[in-house]
Amino acid sequence: MPESVFTGVVRYGLVDFDTDLDGDSHDRLTLGLNFRPTEDTVFKLDYQYNWTRDRFNLEAKSAAFLFSAATYF
Repeated sequence: MPESVFTGVVRYGLVDFDTDLDGDSHDRLTLGLNFRPTEDTVFKLDYQYNWTRDRFNLEAKSAAFLFSAATYF
């Protein structure tokens, strides 16, 4: 597979659902690796780390590994 490509992914996102209140927000850090064996196919492996605050500003943390595949025809 001489045309295959690996790419790295780093993404940070923040959503504040109510700017008038402390809390009620969601932060996410995503680190990932994509592999394209051909131009039209991709395999993705991501690690997501989440910080969520409810309307009372109580923090909950979570993490997940995600695997996905897509092909286009």
